[in-house]
Amino acid sequence: MTFSSIGGSLHSLSGGGSIRVDSAQGETVLQTAGGDIVVGRVRGALRASTAGNIKVNDAASTVEVFTQGGLIEVLRARGVVTAENGGGSIVIGSAPGVHAESAGGGIRLKSVSGPVRARTTSGPIVASFARNATIASSFLSSGAGDVTVYLPSNTVVTVKALNESIGWRGGIVSDFTELRSQQPASGFGALFAEGNLNGGGPQLMLSVSRGSIFVKRAR
Repeated sequence: MTFSSIGGSLHSLSGGGSIRVDSAQGETVLQTAGGDIVVGRVRGALRASTAGNIKVNDAASTVEVFTQGGLIEVLRARGVVTAENGGGSIVIGSAPGVHAESAGGGIRLKSVSGPVRARTTSGPIVASFARNATIASSFLSSGAGDVTVYLPSNTVVTVKALNESIGWRGGIVSDFTELRSQQPASGFGALFAEGNLNGGGPQLMLSVSRGSIFVKRAR
């Protein structure tokens, strides 16, 4: 199915095959049992579900996207993005907030200006917060993969990091001196770090079961 320019709302349901929407002015609901979903520009809330890839170029409101397996890519959204992937990666460009979960793939958040909740069972997480971001309470967790966070120097936040890895990969590395690691006296067990950046504020919680945690200063 291909839709060029829709002046109002759009609801499209397909038993199989791809759906493409160039532009829609109202609420947009797209669902297909198999095939890619590609959205150019949408002004209202967007909800899309498939078993293939999903790509959204520009959304002026909230975005909710679900796939059983494939790549989810949202380049720009002015509302909170909710993305769930049953077996693939998630890439979000800019958004005021993100809820992302993958059962088997990496998560990359390029420029987020609000709270984040991101979780994957297997794969790395890379999250970059915008210069004037309001992080609020955020949580990033990977079962098997590194978690890397880029924070502007002026970010007001309390960082708590937990690394349950065993062996040499179980590290917490930070560009911020306020974030200090604490290791059990025995030398074994989970590694923990906590620090108040710019006096501290909302909590940013980072967790890995197998991998490393990196807290970097945004350039």
